[in-house]
Amino acid sequence: MTRRLRPDEKAAWEAMAAQVGKKEKPSRKPRELRPEEAALWEQIAASVRPLGNRPAAPALPRVKPPEGPRAEPVLPAVAHHLAGISVTDATLDAVWDRKIRTGEVLPDLVIDLHGYTREAAYNLLERRIRQAHERRARVVLIVTGKGRSTTPWPETPRGILKEELPRWLDQPGLRPYISALRPAHQRHGGMGAFYAILRRTRGE
Repeated sequence: MTRRLRPDEKAAWEAMAAQVGKKEKPSRKPRELRPEEAALWEQIAASVRPLGNRPAAPALPRVKPPEGPRAEPVLPAVAHHLAGISVTDATLDAVWDRKIRTGEVLPDLVIDLHGYTREAAYNLLERRIRQAHERRARVVLIVTGKGRSTTPWPETPRGILKEELPRWLDQPGLRPYISALRPAHQRHGGMGAFYAILRRTRGE
């Protein structure tokens, strides 16, 4: 059985309940600083320097680029007795010849030169052959277009790109990448395309 509150206890309880139920209203106006607080604030503000007056950080030394010519990409090594042989005359083993003749060769990369000017076609060819070598591709299909001639390659004059392609691949900048150049099978363009068989990287 609980006892009843005395009058003084009841009054205290009611006062406490009234305080809990009230929501404290935010003050609309901040109070003013007392004199000693204002003096302390002025001292702190006087001791602070603006960021613009901070000393600048020391400049980093400039690194000069190395002098001398840029290093050229390393070309695959070519045997001396093959260096003077054209890509059209270079021989392949019997397995390669059979795959090319029967259309079993699957190109790893296609370079489509059809429709390019001579200069643009050469720049594209050089760039893509280097990329193919870096990717360790073996067969690159090069599309030149058939040109005007209908006589089988390479006995007669051909279109401009068809005529230039073997010469481009025989140049020192590209010859080390190429083992041989062969006309493509009909399924890959026939007289308008060629297989460039790339040299293997040593250690493969």
